[in-house]
Amino acid sequence: MHHVFISGPVAVRTWIYFDDLFNLNCFNIHLSLNMLLKAWFINSKGHIRNCIPCLILWFLWLERNNSIFNGVKMNRINVIQRIKDKILALVNVNLFTLKSFSNYFHITSSLGISWLKPPNALKVLYWIKPPSNGFKLNVHGSDTGCGGLIRNSYGHLIIAFTGSIHNGNKDYAIGLAILYGIQLCITLNLTNLFIEVTYSFNISPFKNLVEVCFDPNNFYVVREIKK
Repeated sequence: MHHVFISGPVAVRTWIYFDDLFNLNCFNIHLSLNMLLKAWFINSKGHIRNCIPCLILWFLWLERNNSIFNGVKMNRINVIQRIKDKILALVNVNLFTLKSFSNYFHITSSLGISWLKPPNALKVLYWIKPPSNGFKLNVHGSDTGCGGLIRNSYGHLIIAFTGSIHNGNKDYAIGLAILYGIQLCITLNLTNLFIEVTYSFNISPFKNLVEVCFDPNNFYVVREIKK
């Protein structure tokens, strides 16, 4: 278990990410779990420093189970993002407040938290799974970046990806996310792909990206999927 929670490559990079974020300089792969938790915990009920280690352990465990039972390679990016998503969800239901980040208010922006306006109420979204033996690529884009998730027909995560853009164009970001997701599917030999976009975008930049940036084989794959 020490390998899963502390000394494994995914665990190490996850702990180091949050260690650097909080500027604790306490992580060491030779520490026992008890010693590592003592280094994080402080005497303040509901403080973020007391929550982060628990979330790290929980999502490392889920990632390990996903790897063993579903054959999905463990990925630190998935673990870190799921921790951030959980923190944001707790903020949105007021289980974390400004007091929870006492002395660490400066890290909230790195966690995707904005205190400039009241937290938005949770919004329920329904994900429709693809047909049996199919895969779904969900993508999203913004003025500064793009990303996506590929899941199988059981809803199990296959891989996630993110990227940054520099021209501030949402259409470009969406097109880039679709193309990169398709490339990953080709690399992983995933067929019967369905694409779901969370933002209405102009298809023209997407076409240009295919023609300029990628080889003909990928172009024809994209063209067929678009049909």
